[in-house]
Amino acid sequence: MLGDNEVAEDYLNKYISFYPNRTIARNIMADIQISLKKYDVALSLVNRDANPFWDLYVKCKAVYAKGDQKEADMLFNEFITEWGDEAWPNVAEVYAFRGEKDEAFKWLDLALENKDITLLEILNFPSMQNLWGDPRWNEFINKLDLPDDHGFHLD
Repeated sequence: MLGDNEVAEDYLNKYISFYPNRTIARNIMADIQISLKKYDVALSLVNRDANPFWDLYVKCKAVYAKGDQKEADMLFNEFITEWGDEAWPNVAEVYAFRGEKDEAFKWLDLALENKDITLLEILNFPSMQNLWGDPRWNEFINKLDLPDDHGFHLD
């Protein structure tokens, strides 16, 4: 999440060597592979996953990054249909990844309204940087009413 994807890949490979069946590790590795533009590697990692939520979540981003807009839209619509009533921050993150700021902020607001605990984690995801510079970013962070040293980016 700090932007040094090659180092993250090395460390995560070590982790996976100890815990090869950890779903979250494979999904984080898939995100790293997407950032390294290794889309087929990312897809091969999620295709081994037996968790439908994480599988679809990561596929939405990998297929979009690979450039298959039609399939990416289909997958994302499926994700929203299946998980949109409980995965507000994740939907916001995919929209941010896609550069669709209006929708990303809409879903961030839903996550806040529903007091989704993963919101604070997802705000640190690299794709959320796509929202930086938009005046709604600072407004949203300030709505969280966090201590002054919260650590989230402010423009």
